[in-house]
Amino acid sequence: MDKRASIRRRLGSPLWRLNHLYWIENKQGQVQRFTMNAAQLRLHRNLWSRNAVLKARQLGISTYVALFMLDSCLFTPGFHAGIVDKTLPDAELKLEKIRFA
Repeated sequence: MDKRASIRRRLGSPLWRLNHLYWIENKQGQVQRFTMNAAQLRLHRNLWSRNAVLKARQLGISTYVALFMLDSCLFTPGFHAGIVDKTLPDAELKLEKIRFA
């Protein structure tokens, strides 16, 4: 397999892109490559047109969703996304994660 085909194959996989192309700040404020944890991976593997995620803290679901929306907007023609949150500052924090990534 030539190098171009390998790159196309990798970039064609949302799972690969999410785990290799995006960066986040971890809880200690250090910059690191985003890699899905078990909860994020389970959600990713079970996505469909309507997803309900029970409220849970510190599982990284909002970070995953923000990066998934970014990835979808970048790699899916005609894809649009938006953030609805309980307050404007909360929504702005999620947008900042997207800008940083």
